[in-house]
This record gives sequence, C-alpha cells and structure tokens, in this order.
Amino acid sequence: MCRALLAATVALGLTVDLAGSSHAAPARSTGAALATEVALLPLPCADDRPATATNPAAPAPTIRDIDWCRVDAGLLGVPSDGRFQRGTFTIREYEELGAAHDTTDWTIQGVAYIRLSGLGEIAVVITQRDYYSPDGHRSGWAEAHVLTMRKGKLTDVAELPVGSPVTAIRADKSSISIVSGPDKSIGRHRWNSRAKR
Repeated sequence: MCRALLAATVALGLTVDLAGSSHAAPARSTGAALATEVALLPLPCADDRPATATNPAAPAPTIRDIDWCRVDAGLLGVPSDGRFQRGTFTIREYEELGAAHDTTDWTIQGVAYIRLSGLGEIAVVITQRDYYSPDGHRSGWAEAHVLTMRKGKLTDVAELPVGSPVTAIRADKSSISIVSGPDKSIGRHRWNSRAKR
C-alpha cells in the first residue's frame, strides 16, 4: 500500500511531508524540470520474520525488492562485515578485551524511491548513527545513502551528511535535495546523467 501511495504521489506531482499530510506542490522551477517531493517510508523491521524467508545473498530483481531490514551493512557506511538485523547494526569496539568499550549503533530511519535520468530508480536510505563512549559521552548524526541497481547488484552511488530529522526529500532530473535538521538546511547531490552505469 505504501508503494502505491508513493507512486501515486510522484505521478500526481503532490508534495508529501514526513509528518504525513499532503497538499498540492508549489510550482518551483529547477531548470527544465520541476522538483518532485517524495515521502520517506518507514521500515517495518520490528517483526520476527525468519531470515530464511528470502536469500539475502541473492541479487534482487529491482531496488524495491531489497530487504532493507537485513541489507549488507557495508552499503550503508558501516565499517564492518555483516548485515543489518531488524534495521539496526551495532559495533562494540574492544568489548572482547573485557573492559569498558565504545559502542556505535546504526539504525535505518526509512527509505524513499525516486526515478532519475541516468540512474534509473534509486533508493535514498536515511540512517542514524549514535556513538557512546565508555566515559558516558554520546554523539549522533544522520546520513543519506543513495543506492541504485547496477547489473542486478545493489550499488552505493553517494553518501550525504544530513541533519536530524529529515523532513523532506526532493528530486528533479539531475539532483536530489534533502531538507533536514532543526534549521531545515538543504543538502544537494548532482550527477552527470551521461556517466557510465
């Protein structure tokens, strides 16, 4: 149902904010094409689906078939082997030494699907990274990962620092813009649509 809602939203040129209300998109020119705003879809990762329900190592036919709750951690900026479980991944550095240790948690906040010239359909996956030190210090930040399918394989195209929370994702023919943080700053990524895929 969420996929149908998102497809209808993009097709009709509606703006959907992440709080859930929708309204007609204002006409804004970004060169030859109008920007389209898309919704960030939350992931239903809290269930206990068995890991054997799908083969996570098998290539997915389309980007929408990716099981984001169990995606390869390296594709979302985690410096470790393994897969997300229920949309989260944790590294406890130096835990094996038996002393206090650093902990870093990655959590997938949601995903938005956008069709762009030169890349085809992409997924913008928002992750939250939280770091906890043994002395009680904490820091956190969000990242946007732009991924596409190339030759049947999920490929990382870009990683963008973003604020938290992400309040809007906009796309036009050659760029995506992500509105985030308390100040609603805009991060933009452009690419050459003629670049080799």
